[in-house]
Amino acid sequence: ERVRVLTRMGEIYSEKKRFKDAAKKFKRAYALSADPLEKGKILLQQADLYERQKDLKTASNLRAGAVKEFASAPGTNYNILAEAYKTLGNTYLSLESYVQAADAFLKALNFSEGNRAKANLGFLLGDAYQKGNNIKKAKEAFEQVAGNSDSVWARLARQRLTTLELAETVRNS
Repeated sequence: ERVRVLTRMGEIYSEKKRFKDAAKKFKRAYALSADPLEKGKILLQQADLYERQKDLKTASNLRAGAVKEFASAPGTNYNILAEAYKTLGNTYLSLESYVQAADAFLKALNFSEGNRAKANLGFLLGDAYQKGNNIKKAKEAFEQVAGNSDSVWARLARQRLTTLELAETVRNS
């Protein structure tokens, strides 16, 4: 009960842009909670708070902590883990930490279920590899997405493959 009250207070302070007060409430809620899923969610809320203040390094550290909390929770929390890893990967992309982004997207892909989610994450994985200049792995990721479905992600992956092949042709000429 106390954890829920503190979390709600953190949300209210956050909405009012009182970030320091919000961060304090989230930290207290996290310290009082004994449930790993609840602790992970609190860390994600705190990460969002720091992201809104453009402190992506702190946000990425909090999101990595949330992933650890979710992973330590009993039961199979694959959807929660997939989403947490995806969010972490996007934060790493914003930080231009492409190897870490690719690692997070790969983990998200392993925990994800459903073709649409897998295509989305596969594309993000290819994007991270491409931005990190790992063209071979980028092509592999895009080929996987392009061959898997007829979704928007598959079309985008095919476009990226064409672009990568064109760049390779230009480089080799």
